[in-house]
Amino acid sequence: MISIPKAKDPADPAKVSFHLISFQESKRRANTMISFKRTISCIIFLIISVIGVQFAFMHHVTKMIQSNRFGTSAKEISKLYEINKDPDRIIDAEKDPIVKLLKLIGMDEKVAYNLPTHDDFIKLYGENVVIDGLDTCKRFRDTIPESRRQIGPAGIFNTGTNLLSRLLAMNCVIPNSRIKTMKWQVPWGKHTPAQYRHKNVASIQGKGVNQTEVLPVVTIKDPYTWMQSMCRHSYTLNWRHHEDHCPNLMPSEVEFKKFRGLKHDEAIPVKIRYSSERIGMHQSLAHTWNDWNNEYFAEAKFPKLIVRFEDVLIHPQEVVTQVCECAGGIISNPKKFRIVEGTAKYDSGPHTGTNSLIPSLQRYGNAQVRANEIPLQADRDYAKEHLDKKLMERFKYNYIS
Repeated sequence: MISIPKAKDPADPAKVSFHLISFQESKRRANTMISFKRTISCIIFLIISVIGVQFAFMHHVTKMIQSNRFGTSAKEISKLYEINKDPDRIIDAEKDPIVKLLKLIGMDEKVAYNLPTHDDFIKLYGENVVIDGLDTCKRFRDTIPESRRQIGPAGIFNTGTNLLSRLLAMNCVIPNSRIKTMKWQVPWGKHTPAQYRHKNVASIQGKGVNQTEVLPVVTIKDPYTWMQSMCRHSYTLNWRHHEDHCPNLMPSEVEFKKFRGLKHDEAIPVKIRYSSERIGMHQSLAHTWNDWNNEYFAEAKFPKLIVRFEDVLIHPQEVVTQVCECAGGIISNPKKFRIVEGTAKYDSGPHTGTNSLIPSLQRYGNAQVRANEIPLQADRDYAKEHLDKKLMERFKYNYIS
């Protein structure tokens, strides 16, 4: 008798179980892959969205800055020099600081024909560099060991703190230092008033720093050009103003139409938000300049230097050398002093569109452009009466009548 083997039952439980497990595993892997692809797609979409929003925002900011919303635009100033340049102007390549500045950045000295003369700058700011506080340098060096000395810029908004920090970082070294000596800002915050030294810790380069070991180098700017700068970039300053009238120390018909609660005989007050807990109140934009700078100039008893933005712009090597030597430092390569040709504010972020070297020289070396920064007589009269006379005299800034 022949034995015939039984055919395998297709419904064999082990076989069915195996196929079921394989199907479920394949389905699980497929679902995992779909979820992974969806996650990647979401991440890519978010990245593109963020980049798109940032690009749109920066495009808007750049357009706003480059437009002639506040004061004389950089294009108009440049055109002014092109029209009025003197072909017979004699340039002393050895003595003219402007030409020396151009050479430092590798530019042709002929560019000077489209720039203010050195005499133009002298008429506005005097012949010599002004640095206040040099008498405190020895005290700083005697108190702080060389291995611990640091330098940090400070200054109210729009006074060239970033320009100064880059110049110091590129050119100044303190021998035998064991730490990063050239700070981006003082550890209590570069825009924070002097009264908050030892009371505030900046989120950037502030933690773990002994604030006494940092020499503050404060930048101050011509109050008339500073007020116009604040109109273009207000940062955390808040006051009622409009593009049709700015700087606006006293209210005009523009403000009375746009805002409520103003009085004809009172200046427009200013509020500065340094943090959610620290708010500064000032009687006017002119008083803001007075109050902030006087905390360092008239009240601070600790070692510090105050330098003019205009000197940092026109005489960077002389200013940086004196600041560096104050802390016991040296210029790393005196024969090849390095200078920032780009914008004073890095050409990035919220600073995009700010003046680069050539437009800055054209703007800040022109007396007529300076006068145009505050066109209304009521504002001029208020500024002349209320801008601090000791600050104006010490830093050689002239009143506009």
